[in-house]
Amino acid sequence: METPKLFLVAILLSIGPVAAHADAMTIINNNVGVGTEVPEGPLHILREGGTVASLLLESQGGQKPSKWEFKSNPNTGRLTFRDLNGSTIPMKFSPTAVGNLLRIGIPFDDTVSIAGNMTITGDLTIRGDCVEDDGPCADYVFEDNYPLKTLDELQQFIESNNHLPNVPSAAEMQENGVTLNHLTGRLLEKIEELTLYTLQQQQTIQELQHLVTEQHTRIDRLETSQ
Repeated sequence: METPKLFLVAILLSIGPVAAHADAMTIINNNVGVGTEVPEGPLHILREGGTVASLLLESQGGQKPSKWEFKSNPNTGRLTFRDLNGSTIPMKFSPTAVGNLLRIGIPFDDTVSIAGNMTITGDLTIRGDCVEDDGPCADYVFEDNYPLKTLDELQQFIESNNHLPNVPSAAEMQENGVTLNHLTGRLLEKIEELTLYTLQQQQTIQELQHLVTEQHTRIDRLETSQ
């Protein structure tokens, strides 16, 4: 039974001095209180006066010794933790998720919000909708002054560049990566351009059909007159 005592002593040493009005450690109903006489959980650490409450967990003797520090900051409302043997930048949790923080479930249930950049090494699987609040819109393609290339101009561009206009090449994507928001906007632009080409072709087809009908009518008249 010495191990739990040594563990509690290590916790006390790691968090520093506690509030003067409370015992250094209180055990009630199998709950341990540090800085509080009324622990509300298996381990309850209380710091007052704007002081950060912290917990230090350290392991040694293995291939990767670690020393994790957990802090609850009463001035910012954040929970932070980091490996003191590794990165000096802690991971931060906050209800507001601003300033490179992570928000989970607040204010909306089952919501994770990240303020800042996120790097994923591996695959990302999304089961459900992927929503962009400020998504791209390429409706400018339908403006009267939009410089839509002719099909001949488009063919010449493709033959010279091996990719569509205003769309990054495969080499550029491999070198610089792809911004999904930007690429989605370019793809929508191409879809709307295709719509315009289709409408132009439909107009041409209708004009040709009308011309063919007139020619058939003239031929019928000529045959009848003979």
